[in-house]
Amino acid sequence: MTLSDLLEHQDVLILDGALGTEVERRGLSIFNQKLWSTQLLIDNPDVLRDIHLSYYRAGSDLCTTATYQASISGFADSGVDAAGAEGLIRLAVDLVVSARDQFWIEYTQQLAQQPGDQTGTARPQRRKPLVGLSCGSYGASDTCGGEFTGTWSESMSIEEIIE
Repeated sequence: MTLSDLLEHQDVLILDGALGTEVERRGLSIFNQKLWSTQLLIDNPDVLRDIHLSYYRAGSDLCTTATYQASISGFADSGVDAAGAEGLIRLAVDLVVSARDQFWIEYTQQLAQQPGDQTGTARPQRRKPLVGLSCGSYGASDTCGGEFTGTWSESMSIEEIIE
């Protein structure tokens, strides 16, 4: 199913919530991390999967990966080589897919157990949720919060930005 398919069947699309806020609510600090919630791909990927699952359970039609701050250079600053960085970005996608698939199994099993369903094959009331890639702006991968302040533009030439 694509985003267009989903929008053909419903007027409103519910997106997941703020990943960093939810990480902090769960007692983990990412405030001073250059990678923000992306750091959890290294430190604690299970927390990310649990957060995605909780958003699907709360009604999200689309959850996004923990990759807003992800970049090869950003991971390199945290001691991860290019191959490892690519693997972590794939892991971010796998975590959301896994959470979505677990939710969908739970959801369809709940439907099958509802009273009045003699066949155990109730049709889902909602469409299978989607997975989206979170991709930050150029400044997001170069400095902590630079995309909000533009500070990266003060420290780089036009040529460096284009490169």
